[in-house]
Amino acid sequence: LLKTYIDTSLLAAYYSPESGSKAAESYLINQSSLYISFLTKVELSSAIRKKVLLKELRNEEALLINNAFKNDISDGYYQILPIVLKDYHKAQLLLSDFSNKLGLHALDAIHIAVAKRENLNLATSDKQLAKNAQKIGVTTDFIKF
Repeated sequence: LLKTYIDTSLLAAYYSPESGSKAAESYLINQSSLYISFLTKVELSSAIRKKVLLKELRNEEALLINNAFKNDISDGYYQILPIVLKDYHKAQLLLSDFSNKLGLHALDAIHIAVAKRENLNLATSDKQLAKNAQKIGVTTDFIKF
């Protein structure tokens, strides 16, 4: 099986109830080598926080989700990759390609750069992210919710 870098959109759906939860779960449980970065951890905390602020989750639920994610990391379910200087340079180059008419967010460019550097498949439910990753030769699994 491929080594796969998991985007935050997939993790948010996996850990907290939303329309894509079933699709995220069925994808993730069938993978063997899952990778995330420290950026993924920050973004997931932000996504959970947003759900609390929007009253989609109670504080207690958010804490349970946070603990489940921490436990999965401790249990070795994910390997955490650092973001290195080269990744920031690659992301900046991607964002400076003005001929690319696809929307690309700065943090998504960093995720793509990490996946590219590590030669990982990128799994996401974000269509724009998937298209951008494919455009620069990163193999991508787009999980449609």
